[in-house]
Amino acid sequence: GALAGLGATLTLPGIAGLVLTIGMAVDGNVISFERVREEIRNGKTLKAALRAGIDRSLATILDANITTLFAALALYQFTTGPVRGFAVTLSLGIVVAVFSNLIVAPLLLHALIGVGRLTRSVIGQPKIAFIAAAPVVGGTTGILATLGLAFVLYLSLTGGLNLGIDFTGGTSILLLAPDNVRVEDVRGALASAGVGGAVVQRLVDPTKPQNLISVRAKELTSQDTLNAALRALQALGTPPVQSTGETTDQPASSVTILQTDSVGPAVGADLRRETSLAILVALVLILIYVGWRFEPIFGIAAVIALVHDVSITAGFLAVTGREFTIPIVAALLTIIGYSLNDSIIVADRIREMTKLHRKQAYPEVVDMAINMTLSRTVMTTFTTLLPVTSLLILGGPVLRDFSIAMVTGLLVGTFSSVYIMSPVVVWWKLRNPKVRRLSQQAARA
Repeated sequence: GALAGLGATLTLPGIAGLVLTIGMAVDGNVISFERVREEIRNGKTLKAALRAGIDRSLATILDANITTLFAALALYQFTTGPVRGFAVTLSLGIVVAVFSNLIVAPLLLHALIGVGRLTRSVIGQPKIAFIAAAPVVGGTTGILATLGLAFVLYLSLTGGLNLGIDFTGGTSILLLAPDNVRVEDVRGALASAGVGGAVVQRLVDPTKPQNLISVRAKELTSQDTLNAALRALQALGTPPVQSTGETTDQPASSVTILQTDSVGPAVGADLRRETSLAILVALVLILIYVGWRFEPIFGIAAVIALVHDVSITAGFLAVTGREFTIPIVAALLTIIGYSLNDSIIVADRIREMTKLHRKQAYPEVVDMAINMTLSRTVMTTFTTLLPVTSLLILGGPVLRDFSIAMVTGLLVGTFSSVYIMSPVVVWWKLRNPKVRRLSQQAARA
């Protein structure tokens, strides 16, 4: 509604921002629900449990949203175009999510408690030794992340990374063609015009009987080459008609050029530089804030976890030859936000458990904190994956790479806070002789 009121156009980066917003809004509500449920299990009355649960979840919700807002503001300040659109969508979504968590969620909790729906957890209170398994699980995924990052850097330096025209410069063309015009026909027409290596895709829309074909080519940088390509494309099928810029629900009787967008090499280079700078500034702000709210090691560990998630996702995309476009960048930014949010939730519970169990072995305290947030992690991941999986199945070719990146990143990000962020904190803490000695004494007891 807010985006419509501003007259904004919803693009793939905007969809990515909405997906992250949905995940964070659900996450905040789940955190409140779980806190209230814990208070009920501890024997408090419903009214007292609601008040205590909301109060204890407030700081966690604010910390998670503020850190993500820092990233969104950095992207807005230092980028332009679609990436800035992602930042605007995410910023508005964060404001709405916080309002929902702090105002709407308590009202829902009152209603749920009244009908007796908050008496037990969905998956109970597990007692899994996550830290003991971290060297194997975290070590394996850490190796995958390192290999993925190294492969992406290698391809970047050697020019082998499949960058889209958003970053390298080029032209995208949208065609409305007769049903008898195939993707191979379009490729042949482009080849006759001297354009090779174009990415040609048929866009499938089950609701409309249209043969929409997308063409993306880096070679269409000169006006003469572009004009030759357009003439060759319009020669397909029956005699050509002039471009209308609009689509209809009727099958095309001739090839129509619906849209032509060109990006110069300099613009693509500027976009790469702006996005990289924005991400760097966002990481610095996150380190400062998390270090201030928790401890510096938590900020460092959270950044390591999100780098792990992005490296595995980007490496997978590079290995499978996927094209790195603006929508893929939006997906990677969404993964950063999701990973950061997950790490903050776990870090907050580790801090709380550390204060309550000062004489217990630190790895056991961290295991306890992770197990207490496991129900929230499962529910949030499931609800966030629902819209993303729908895009993957129903979205068609244009949304496929974007959806694959999102699904991969969300699945990897689910356990990075458990097997990457938390073990890094444990490793650092055990370097302190006092903490190490206390943990050893507790283990022998």
